[in-house]
Amino acid sequence: MRRSYAGWFGYYVTSGYTSTAALWLIVSTMPWLMSGSLTLVDVISSPLTGRIGVLAFLGAGGHLMNVTNNLAAYLGAASYLVYILRQPFLVATAWYVLMISVPPVVQFAAIVVISVLLTFTCYEIIRRIPVVRVLFGIAGPRKNIA
Repeated sequence: MRRSYAGWFGYYVTSGYTSTAALWLIVSTMPWLMSGSLTLVDVISSPLTGRIGVLAFLGAGGHLMNVTNNLAAYLGAASYLVYILRQPFLVATAWYVLMISVPPVVQFAAIVVISVLLTFTCYEIIRRIPVVRVLFGIAGPRKNIA
């Protein structure tokens, strides 16, 4: 079932990009539609291409990242708490980094790296304290019954 879905998804993404390109070519040959700063091509094709691009990335991720290993298991277990913790760390990090006078690319990189490090550090601290772990809804270590 998984392979069939991935094949159909690729077909839909390809046909979506093809139809967007065809629409752009057809409309661009009509000069009366191309007047003004915002054309009909821009209004129709830009959101369509963006949505299809997001779907393409999701489909490629679902197809290519369908693996089971230690990293995938760790990130799967951490996903909910990381989702909750990332926002306060992201906002706090951005608050202080944006005060520094450096190029925006450096600010972006610093915000991403620092907030990811803080989020996963906090996750590891919470995961290791049993009482706090229960408060955040993290399952305890599994006991091997043998």
